[in-house]
Amino acid sequence: MEKGVKVSKVESFKYCFLISCILTGVHPTVADDKFSKGIIDYLFECQADKPNILKRKESSELEFKENFNWGNKAEYGKLFCSFANNKGGYIIFGVKNKPRELVGLRNDNFSRKDPDRMTEYLNSHFSPTIEWASCDHEIEGKKFGIIYIYPSKEKPVMCTSNDANVIKEGEIYYRYSGETKVIRATDLQKIINERIEAERKSWQDIMFRLAKNSPNNLALLNLNNGTLERGGTKVLIDENLFSKIKFVKAGKFVEKGGEPILRLTGDVQPVSGAVLPIKKVPSGIHRGDIYKAFFDGECDYPLEYLKELAYETAIFLPLWFFVKKSGKSLKNLIEILETLKDTKHQTRARIIERLKNDREENYKLGKVISGIKIEEDIELSHIDEICNEYIEDYSLKPNQLETVKRSVFLSLLSYKPQKLLEDVDEIKSNLIRVIEAITHIPAENIREHKIDYLNLLKRLYEINLGGNVLSSFRKAVCSVDLKLYKIG
Repeated sequence: MEKGVKVSKVESFKYCFLISCILTGVHPTVADDKFSKGIIDYLFECQADKPNILKRKESSELEFKENFNWGNKAEYGKLFCSFANNKGGYIIFGVKNKPRELVGLRNDNFSRKDPDRMTEYLNSHFSPTIEWASCDHEIEGKKFGIIYIYPSKEKPVMCTSNDANVIKEGEIYYRYSGETKVIRATDLQKIINERIEAERKSWQDIMFRLAKNSPNNLALLNLNNGTLERGGTKVLIDENLFSKIKFVKAGKFVEKGGEPILRLTGDVQPVSGAVLPIKKVPSGIHRGDIYKAFFDGECDYPLEYLKELAYETAIFLPLWFFVKKSGKSLKNLIEILETLKDTKHQTRARIIERLKNDREENYKLGKVISGIKIEEDIELSHIDEICNEYIEDYSLKPNQLETVKRSVFLSLLSYKPQKLLEDVDEIKSNLIRVIEAITHIPAENIREHKIDYLNLLKRLYEINLGGNVLSSFRKAVCSVDLKLYKIG
């Protein structure tokens, strides 16, 4: 939208309606995209006589920031929490709040942000999970960043740990008109009452549906062990059939209205004979289960694990191993992911993007110098000495030492990965260099020493990783996963 363009009353009402729909949780078809052209135009509409000054003011649903700096993560976390506890809202970076001037971002910090790292911080300081999405925007050469925070479905979101004297454990932040504050008692009581009422209506609806049927026509399905029970009689579903039954959360009953239900699809045939052994279809898959299946190379229900990825807050997790195990086409898997409900919006989008355009370059960390070779019988304790000699022999600058060390570990890992497996202390003392070097190992070497690399990643996983190291480790895992299992 060009600056200073006038918007008619009808158009203004339409955009107000779109924004209102999103911020109140109503999702008509035209407002499904939180960053649609209509929404962006509405947010960036300028005053008619001041084409560089935004028309919208900060509110309970809108905040302006002049720049993006993740060093202010505690402040951002507080802001995210406050929007999540109200109706959701937008943060626009690149706008000087007084007088809402379009100045643009000074650097590329926003476009270079690590969503995985940001989500990790939010999850470690707030509960339940805060969902958000972001996009970049440009007006006449000026760049802006936009973040949308979804209203929480499990209010209130609470701070679970202190940080920088900005957020405090046990506090609940709430977005008021143009400001973020600790929630008032009346607003907290309102949230609690709304939650109680929602649960009451949910139970009331369930009982109403049950009452419409005769008890003789009803049975309870146990999703953990695959049994249908009515009275004292249990019907056991064969494990091969149970794994094929789909539980689809449908947004509307028979597509015509009503509350969300669970729809059971699949041909259930009688099972003759005595009690059959039933293999449990995993219903509570966690991140640790995903890593374990990948490291061990074993997974009986790869499709369930793939679906779980869309509900995870971490974007970089093993993917191609489960894709290959599933035996399904990429087109089919993308269709399955797109039909999932209540997923992490940003995570699902990134998984689908990985299925379409995943490349080795996406995971490479740091630079390396090609051609560095080391002797096979080298003692790991001599690596620092070798690196310093290389710097001196090739007249390199001292600030290139890290690049040299990373390259030395790359050479070692490419041909003798088992050597590092034998020395846990060396791994710990050079943790980030080892992890970064893994992302540069050629695919043919990864495939040749597959077991060694998976064991090395497992050993790294068992170390208590955190912060940037954890983020780098996840990319290293994705790099190995892609080189071993990518199809198409």
